[in-house]
Formats: sequence, C-alpha cells, structure tokens
Amino acid sequence: MGAWATADVARDELRAFLNDGPTDRPVKGKKLVGTANGTNTLFFAFDDRIVESTPPSVFVSVNGVDVTFTLDDPIMGQFTLAAAPAIGNEVRARYYVQYFLDSELDEFLRLATGQILESRDVTLINDGLAPAALNFAGYFGFTKQAIRWTQRMSEKYLLEDAPLDDGASQRPNHFRQIAQDYQKAARDQRDSYYMRDSRRHAPAWRMFRPVIPQVGPKT
Repeated sequence: MGAWATADVARDELRAFLNDGPTDRPVKGKKLVGTANGTNTLFFAFDDRIVESTPPSVFVSVNGVDVTFTLDDPIMGQFTLAAAPAIGNEVRARYYVQYFLDSELDEFLRLATGQILESRDVTLINDGLAPAALNFAGYFGFTKQAIRWTQRMSEKYLLEDAPLDDGASQRPNHFRQIAQDYQKAARDQRDSYYMRDSRRHAPAWRMFRPVIPQVGPKT
C-alpha cells in the first residue's frame, strides 16, 4: 500500500512539509509598489500569491492607519484603494503569502516520483520512500522559486520600485540553497532505502537539474 491514498493527500502533506500553509508565511507591514500622488489608487505588493481568508487576513494602511481597499488579484498582489493617498503618504500592507499553487505542488510530486520509481503516479510511493519524495518535490519547488525570482530581478520596474529593505536581490540565491539542501536529503534517503532493499530493485533514473543563473557578482 502506498504512503498516500490519493494525490490530494500527498499534496496536503507536501504543503505542510514545505511550511507553505495559509498562515505559515506572514508579511508584516511591507511597503506597496505604486505612486502616492493624490490621484493614483492602484498599488502592488512586491510579494504575490496573497492568501485570502475569512475572517480577513489582508490589511492596507496609509501612514499607519488602516484604509478601505479591494484586493483585485491575489495571485499578482494587486490592490485598489478606495481613496487615493496624498503625495508623500506611505502605503503598506499586512498579509500572508504562499509560495506554491496546488497545481504546482502536484507537478513537483509527479517529478519527484519520477526520481524514485519508473512512474509519475505519487500514490505508488511506499512509506519507506515518502521522505525522499517530499524532499525531491521540495527540490523542484524551490528550484522553480529561484528561477522565478531571477527572472523578476531582470524586470526593470521591479528593480526601480522594490522596497530597499526587501532583500529581494538575495532571494534567488537563498532559494537555490534551499533547493540544493532538499536535493541532497532526497538523494541520500532514496539511495539509502534502495541500498537496504537491494540495489537491484532501484529504477534506472536520471536526475533532472535545471540551471539557475547566479544573482550578484561572480567570485
């Protein structure tokens, strides 16, 4: 019997494993991207994939006072304020984010399964190989995060508008390191399992390794 009865159960466990639940990643009072000029009401969060919930967990403030707004697009982090902030006003938001969509987690698990079995069906993973599958999925997930943020850093408007204290330029390298840690754990767990169970039972896999450009000066 497999470790997970359904792909949905596997996805839920992966989200918990990656610490990517709806309240796991709080963002506290981060400055929104946009021009406070007395007429503009459209602002963007530097983060995306904002979590909507009941009761509300998303708040926007102008000069420290919460204001009325509409979250137009939680995936893109787009806000419309009910009233345009005056020139020089500071617009900030509080919210939770998730790094991964359900569809992405499903794909990471399929890719992870392919590193362990001659199959992409996650429900075929047994209990002994479940830790390796979760770590391989984490590797693919944070590799994608590194690539996504590398691409974002090449977008001129983000470089100009990103909050100075965001540390955004370091995110791709940070995600790359997390991905590498997951990969090492996954390979050790997989190989250890098959060594105990006789190497002849191991599939003939080949590890897919996407190339992530280094962000920052080369040393």
